[in-house]
Formats: sequence, C-alpha cells, structure tokens
Amino acid sequence: MTRLLNLRATDEDLALLSSIRRPDETISDVLRRGLHAAQILERRELMREESRAVAADPADRAESKTVQAELAALRAW
Repeated sequence: MTRLLNLRATDEDLALLSSIRRPDETISDVLRRGLHAAQILERRELMREESRAVAADPADRAESKTVQAELAALRAW
C-alpha cells in the first residue's frame, strides 16, 4: 500500500534532492532511497552504541575472553 506524503521542501532541500537524483529516478524514488539509507545508518549507530556498552562492561569483556579461549581450543583440531 502506498500513501501520499507532503513535504515542505526548501530551495536547499530541492537542490540536495537534485544533486543525488539518478537520471532514471523520480523524486519519490530518491526519497525512498534516502529513507532506506537513513535506516541503515541508524542501525549501524545502534550497533556501535551496543559495542561501546559491551566494551565498557568488565563482565562482558571477561565473557568474551572466555569464549575466545574456548574457540581457540576448538581450532586446534
């Protein structure tokens, strides 16, 4: 299902859309691609935050070292 959205674009917004628009794309295509890219960036930032939290937690770091040691023992086979 599609829905119609309204966008109050400034001249700067329109210039930006034009600068990233591919020859075969509509403005809707550009906006969809931009939303998809923003979602990917948001997920990456959440993963970075989670990684920083794990890295800052001594218990998580200790568990990670234990798992690494166990995996190293398995690699010997």
